[in-house]
Amino acid sequence: MSPYRKSATHGLVVRNRMWNLLGALLPIPVALVCIPVLVSGLGLDRFGALGLAWMVMGHFEMFDFGLGQSSTRFVSADVARGERGMLRTCD
Repeated sequence: MSPYRKSATHGLVVRNRMWNLLGALLPIPVALVCIPVLVSGLGLDRFGALGLAWMVMGHFEMFDFGLGQSSTRFVSADVARGERGMLRTCD
């Protein structure tokens, strides 16, 4: 058997990579369209304040330490196993 045999999940991995690439590249053309609209609507001073707010938010995302991704992983694993008893709901 060849070590390069395609597994059943190969197509899923390729598809998910393409979605991740699209998610990384799509904001660029959207920003190129939306930022001039925002500048003309808000004015330079208010857009500068918005830019500072975006910068601060991006800076503090660094201190997430992967907690968002890890909690998503553990919650989805519990849901997949049917162990919803340990999860709190937002009811």
